[in-house]
This record gives sequence, structure tokens and C-alpha cells, in this order.
Amino acid sequence: MAYFANILADPNSSGRLKKFDFSSCRLNDAGLIYLINALQNNKNICSIKLTDNFFSENVEAILLETLNKNTSLTEIALAGNRFSHSCLQKVKKITQRNIKMIEEQEPNKLKAEIYRLRYEHQKLDQPKTLLNTQNAEIEKVKRYRLELQEHMANFKVDEENKRNELNK
Repeated sequence: MAYFANILADPNSSGRLKKFDFSSCRLNDAGLIYLINALQNNKNICSIKLTDNFFSENVEAILLETLNKNTSLTEIALAGNRFSHSCLQKVKKITQRNIKMIEEQEPNKLKAEIYRLRYEHQKLDQPKTLLNTQNAEIEKVKRYRLELQEHMANFKVDEENKRNELNK
């Protein structure tokens, strides 16, 4: 059992292993402790079947504590062992919590992306406002320049006319 537990504990070797079944393997409490310690940090395993082994209620507390830390297990079969009904109910709640977390993971990512995009949009509103103000100022300056050019042209014509009258 220690061999399998070491394989499960090694993140490089258990990369593709998603489910395992040790049902009716005559495992005892020590074997279960090896397994649950190996599963504590394993995020790949999602299903464990440990039915009809020789587990007693002596390891319930360790089992529940370790399973509570794991968020990837969505199916845990422990029937046929000597666990109390309350322990099995707690294990069921843990798996239901994990299923719900996995289902909500994608919507939470989408919500985070929505909030990020809204923030970016708000940050863009300030430069857009500034750009619009600057464009309006540029148009105003262009109109003023045209007015000055027209005024200058009229002034030149007037001066030319005055020069022509004086030269007559």
C-alpha cells in the first residue's frame, strides 16, 4: 500500500490518474492512512472507491480532516467498512461541496473577467473624454486659424486697394 501511496503523492507520476479502485483489497486502517496522506495534496484524483475493506471508525477523524483539505475529490465510495453513518454523511457533504466548487469555477472565472473588463472600460472613459476635449480644442483652433487667414486675405486686399488708390 505504501508503494501506491507514494505514486499518488508524487505529482509527476499521477498526472493522468483520475480514478482508482481499491475495493475489496483487504486494506486496513494503516493502508487508509497512507492513502489519505498521499491524497492530501493531489489535485488530479477525482474518484476513489474503497468499499469492502477493513477500515474502522478509529480513522474517521483523520479521514475527514484530510478529505476536507482536498477540493478535487468528487466521488468517494466507502460502503462496506466500519465507518459511522455520520462519517459517511460528512464525506458525502465534502464531495458535494467539491462538485459545487468545480461547477462554479468557470462562472467565477467569467465574473472575474467581467469585472476586469468593466474596470478597463472605466479606465478608457477618462482618456476618451480627454481625447474628445482635445479634438474639440483642435477644431476650435482650426476655425480660428481659418478666420485669421480670411481676415489676413481681406486685409491684404484692402491694403492693395489703398496702395492702388494712392498710386493713382
